[in-house]
Amino acid sequence: MLIFRLPQEGVDQIHVEIFDECSFKMDELIAWTTIPIPNQIYKGATIEQWYNLTGKQGPNNEGTISIVISFGVSTQFFLLKITIL
Repeated sequence: MLIFRLPQEGVDQIHVEIFDECSFKMDELIAWTTIPIPNQIYKGATIEQWYNLTGKQGPNNEGTISIVISFGVSTQFFLLKITIL
């Protein structure tokens, strides 16, 4: 689970990058996607959705990732909670 602090306004998407962690050379970026933050989370909804990944094989051809997005309010900041399944 990842938890992010959000500014009160202006953030409307999340960019996710997936790396191949290498021991003896630089880590390699193998897939990525940009996920729009659904407005429903600000009303208390939890959104679970599969997103296509882009990489060397082309747009939306690197597989999929399941992400759960929810939103909470702390006394000091807004929290965006993301669970990758």
